[in-house]
Amino acid sequence: MSDTTLTPSEKAAIKASWEVIYGGQPDSGNDLTKRLFTEIPETKAHFKYLDGIDDLEVACQNKRLQYVNGEMMKMLNSFVDALDNPDTLMQRLTALGTAHGKRKIPAKFFEALEPVLVPWIEARSADAYSAEVKVAWLKAWGIIQKGIVDGINTATTP
Repeated sequence: MSDTTLTPSEKAAIKASWEVIYGGQPDSGNDLTKRLFTEIPETKAHFKYLDGIDDLEVACQNKRLQYVNGEMMKMLNSFVDALDNPDTLMQRLTALGTAHGKRKIPAKFFEALEPVLVPWIEARSADAYSAEVKVAWLKAWGIIQKGIVDGINTATTP
């Protein structure tokens, strides 16, 4: 991660914007999932317990999806918390990627997530969002994505 490290000001920008999202918006996970299913509809097929549910509002009432959304938010929070410890961050990213690879989740979904995640962060972080924050999140997402995809590739390589 040495050539893709974040500066102290980038880390601070990410943490400040994330605190607005994670600290006070309990529906953030549902909102992110709705955006994911809208922008990359084929991802929904990997949530078998949602088969036959086309309405996203109804899908987000599913208890299992609500649990997954909560875990997703906790995982994103753990990534933000680990920004100051690159080894811990990479361990977490690789573990997440490995788990998704074992479930046959294609790396392409994580590679395509940036246009879902960054606008979601912008919408959710309100006044804490700026051009500097966007640049920081784009750089961070590059690091996050690479770690997850590396984990997926490790899990799916014979």
